[in-house]
Amino acid sequence: MPYSDGDNDYWVGYFSSRPGAKKEVKDDSSLINAENRLFSQKVIQEDVKDAEVAEVLKAKEDMLKNLGIYLHHDAITGTAKQFVAHDYTIRT
Repeated sequence: MPYSDGDNDYWVGYFSSRPGAKKEVKDDSSLINAENRLFSQKVIQEDVKDAEVAEVLKAKEDMLKNLGIYLHHDAITGTAKQFVAHDYTIRT
């Protein structure tokens, strides 16, 4: 059900708006899942160095932070104004 808050400004809903952002969230979620598996494999290696574990944890933290931005209710639903959606894209 479309919603309008101004002349020619319509909000149409979750499934039809900003499909690129939704795909990025889906892709990032898949990457986090794969990263978790790699992290687990790295940690159980006997010769793993603390620096390697720290590097993997930092990458994981960065990915979760970016995914968190996109999971904000205005970003994932597609109800954000265009300039806000652009800002979400720049931040991630």
